[in-house]
Amino acid sequence: MGEEKKKLEQEVQKLGDQLETLTKEKSVSEGLRNVALANEKITANDLKWYSDIREELKDFQIPVDDQLLC
Repeated sequence: MGEEKKKLEQEVQKLGDQLETLTKEKSVSEGLRNVALANEKITANDLKWYSDIREELKDFQIPVDDQLLC
């Protein structure tokens, strides 16, 4: 009976360690996701600004050539 208890305690410890590792990995993953979402939002805002400027320039009949901007 003592051997079985010891095995169960080891298994509980192992599962506890795995849970701790997974919790840390989840936290890191959530942080990376949040950074990626923030970057996407910035990119979307930049693209909207660029599109709006292009439309405004067209309204004033100012030609915009994307190839010259690169």
